[in-house]
Amino acid sequence: MRKCLTILAAGALLVGSLCVGGCGAPTTVKIGVIAELTGSIPEVGDSCRDGARLAAGDINDAGGITVGGKDYPVELVVRDCGNSPQEAAKMASSLIDEGVVAIVGPDATSTAVPAADTAENAGVVLVTPWSTSPGITLDASGKPRKYVWRACVTAPYEGRQVAAFATAKLGSKAAAVLYDSTAEVLKIQAQDFRKSFERAGGRVVAYQSFKPGTKDMSPQMSKIAASGADVLFVPAYYNDVPTTLKQARAGGVTAQVIGSNAWSSPDIIDSAAFSIEGSCVFNMYSPQSPAEVTQAFVASYLTRYKSTPDDVAALAYDSVGLIKKGLEGAGKLDRQALDDSMLQMRAFKGVTGDMSFTADSRDPVRGAVMLQVQNGQFVMVAALPAGTPK
Repeated sequence: MRKCLTILAAGALLVGSLCVGGCGAPTTVKIGVIAELTGSIPEVGDSCRDGARLAAGDINDAGGITVGGKDYPVELVVRDCGNSPQEAAKMASSLIDEGVVAIVGPDATSTAVPAADTAENAGVVLVTPWSTSPGITLDASGKPRKYVWRACVTAPYEGRQVAAFATAKLGSKAAAVLYDSTAEVLKIQAQDFRKSFERAGGRVVAYQSFKPGTKDMSPQMSKIAASGADVLFVPAYYNDVPTTLKQARAGGVTAQVIGSNAWSSPDIIDSAAFSIEGSCVFNMYSPQSPAEVTQAFVASYLTRYKSTPDDVAALAYDSVGLIKKGLEGAGKLDRQALDDSMLQMRAFKGVTGDMSFTADSRDPVRGAVMLQVQNGQFVMVAALPAGTPK
């Protein structure tokens, strides 16, 4: 009998929700979340969901989102895409049919692109927290999408910054690359690193690939060990990193290892054990940042989830924040008004750092950090400067 009741993201409170079939004006801001809760990268999906839920809870605790002079609580509608491209597109369509004003996620490029295609065709704002592929905010012809945004950096930025760190901070002259050949975004990261490293005067002396789940990488490790590389860049998803690093050590690789943002997982250090010690990792934020907004987020996340938030959680939190700011400027609960408002945003202060947006761009100009595993903990060793996405 209460057809318009729903569970709010913050605290499971029951309130009237948006009803498409004539239940009156909306009483909540309905935001969809698509996350890889099952499949090959469930830790990423869990972090995305939890970061978005915390953002919704904090917004609701503060009184909701003010749109056109009225306060609306946030209602999250979470869907699992199972790290499947087809399921991601299906979930995007389902959420749009349910009346969400915007979508957060997915996170992996393979799922974010089809969901972005669906959202773009429907004229619905989608913000991916974690996918760095240029193809997220550009369509198949290379033209900018109108409704798809990101909270993270792009792969070209990551490649430039990792190469700069390797040459300027580590003094590297010869680099090796070992990447997951099945993930397009990881191939892009590998290619961008190689171009940037060589442009800086270094030599890429080994360029190897592998497929997820490979148990024997001795051919690749032999070539890398014999190449004379003093740095090894490894763009790979976190679930393949422990085996890769253990085989690198067993294969005689002594180069300083640098991981990409795809290493993000709260459990990677325990899984990799001693083999990850000393490795550097590119990341979009550090929970050690002294920024007040970051420390408040970390404390709130620790209280709620009993764990330190990784970058996916922080970026999902910021993705909800971007939508909130856009809605406040839109003046009404309308999908097109939201996108128009977000396009007018020039600055956003997030828990992952400050972002700025240039006219007609949906990629943030922002910085990042370099972490290092020291005594079994991620320690921030460098703040990377803000730079253009391309």
